Amino acid sequence: MSPRMWFTLALRSLGVYEFLSGLSFFVTGLNAHFGYDKYLGAEQAYFNHGIESCIVGALLVLAGAHISAFFVSPLPSKTSEPITEAPANV
Repeated sequence: MSPRMWFTLALRSLGVYEFLSGLSFFVTGLNAHFGYDKYLGAEQAYFNHGIESCIVGALLVLAGAHISAFFVSPLPSKTSEPITEAPANV
């Protein structure tokens, strides 16, 4: 695999993690909203962070290839003829 493909895989993996983390914040916000935990305070903060995490995660998953193309240069193309240092017909 090329470095660009590895970077795309890493971005998409981070995107899945961020999306699942955002869903976790939604569940925590619902727990705070329904009063299941008396120590959870600002439920709007949990919902806000959940929305942000889901948006960032979805962008990383969907646009990971474009982001990696911006930051990682492609591999040089291979030539059909080998490059030799010595002249061929001297």
